[in-house]
Amino acid sequence: MNRKILVTGATGSNGTEIVKRLTAQNVEVRAMVRNHDRAKEIALPNVEVMEGNFDRPETLLKALTEE
Repeated sequence: MNRKILVTGATGSNGTEIVKRLTAQNVEVRAMVRNHDRAKEIALPNVEVMEGNFDRPETLLKALTEE
């Protein structure tokens, strides 16, 4: 099974740094963002960007399940 680490708030200061550090260690990351347009800085190899928002629970299922 291929596992990824989900990073929520991936376009924030801490989230961006976490994504960068994980990918530097060849860890596959699923980055949950509210807005794809802000995700350019984390568009790195091994990063799957998923749109999700804790204020809209209907958006979370896709980010939390493997495809």
